[in-house]
Amino acid sequence: MKSKRLYVIVVLLLTFIFCCNFFAYALDNGFSTESLTINEINTFLNNIELMAIDCEPEKRAIECFSVHSCEKIAVGFSDSNNKTICVYDCFGEFKYGYKFKTNGSFAIEWNKGNIVICFVRSDVILELTQEGTFVKIAKIKNTIENNTHWNNILYSTEQTIGNTKYVVKNKISLFDVFSSTYSNLIAIDEDGNESTIYVADSSLFVVNIAAIILMIVIFVFLVINRTKGIILNDKQSGDGFNNTEDGSVC
Repeated sequence: MKSKRLYVIVVLLLTFIFCCNFFAYALDNGFSTESLTINEINTFLNNIELMAIDCEPEKRAIECFSVHSCEKIAVGFSDSNNKTICVYDCFGEFKYGYKFKTNGSFAIEWNKGNIVICFVRSDVILELTQEGTFVKIAKIKNTIENNTHWNNILYSTEQTIGNTKYVVKNKISLFDVFSSTYSNLIAIDEDGNESTIYVADSSLFVVNIAAIILMIVIFVFLVINRTKGIILNDKQSGDGFNNTEDGSVC
């Protein structure tokens, strides 16, 4: 009887500890989440092929970023399905990073000293140590609060830590309207002094500019053709009306 009672107490205690850890994580991370099964976790980790890197890769256009402190500034970028996260200090020195694969886009943020990768398509968050060991993985719930967190924090182009504001932007500000990626990450102190932390490779920037210009040209071409069509239709309608007034058959 005593052993059975002890077993029940242990089970209840473990359940309580698990629930506390679960809700604390949701609070620290900003998302409310639900657990995944062991099979779901293993399948997800196998699919993304996550690995830690200690050498800085080619700098590509910034897709997302997050700042924890002066020593931990994370930048995320993509090359098709191949994703990369690099962590820098405030001087732009590479510290460490991760590589993984996913078909969808992603965002990043910090949970204390650990990086948290937020997978948009699968609605999964993955918390990692500096060495690339996963700490926690969970499913993001579909709630209004979580959607607000996505839009207002993870997709923001500005973050303020202490008295320093961190901003992502393009070399040519006009392209900020058309592009969802950025070439520069800068820090602005309380006196307005700017320092550059990250600059994407210039050749990649040229490719992005060419792509944006092409989109603009196509858009202008479609607008012109549409306008010509409207003018031509109006003219034909006007001619038909005039011919009717003269007694001729349209």
